[in-house]
Amino acid sequence: MIYLIHGRNVIDSRRFLVRLKSAYGSVEVVVGKTLTKTNFEERLQEANQYLFSGKTAFLVEDFKGVWPGLSSNLPEDVDIIFWAADKVETIPPGVKSYLFQTQIKANPFRLVDAVLFKDEKSSQELCQQLLTEKESPEKIIGLLARSFCLVYSSKDGSLDKSKTAQFLVDKLSQQSQVWKAYEIKKALVALLQADLSLKEGAKPAIVFTSLVSQLTG
Repeated sequence: MIYLIHGRNVIDSRRFLVRLKSAYGSVEVVVGKTLTKTNFEERLQEANQYLFSGKTAFLVEDFKGVWPGLSSNLPEDVDIIFWAADKVETIPPGVKSYLFQTQIKANPFRLVDAVLFKDEKSSQELCQQLLTEKESPEKIIGLLARSFCLVYSSKDGSLDKSKTAQFLVDKLSQQSQVWKAYEIKKALVALLQADLSLKEGAKPAIVFTSLVSQLTG
């Protein structure tokens, strides 16, 4: 099976990708920005020969819509997943498309996901919408801080010993791959500074515009 997950609603498409990946015993990841027909075939052949065991996915991240050659004779236990942050207009026959184009109404948890996936555009849009709807700035700061701590726990392995739901563990594991440990520490410092600025009377819209840029840039 060949899947395409695409569209501007990155938050929901990432959530869908996390659930899809959890169905496989292993996932081999390649970056789509520099993908060519030749290196795609080489990586697929190499992965199939040395890495695959059981039902496995070959994930192409940041796919740009330039399709490599897609053989109809894929190994039975191998699926290919293409993930794109924008809508892919041309889709070859046999590719199962999941388009996430419409942005759902903002809530603080969607903002957290957007920030943790370093999606600056969606993060800024969601943040400003939440502030317009009078969401508490302190609540947003608190949720972001808690989520960064969970991502750090996922990164250092301590989350595995907790009783956290498996779906959340899988999502945090994927998000932790986006962040280095020192970046998480810098993010927590930025959150503390933003919280202090708010307490000193700074305008939330200005504080959060700067904060989101720091966190996702």
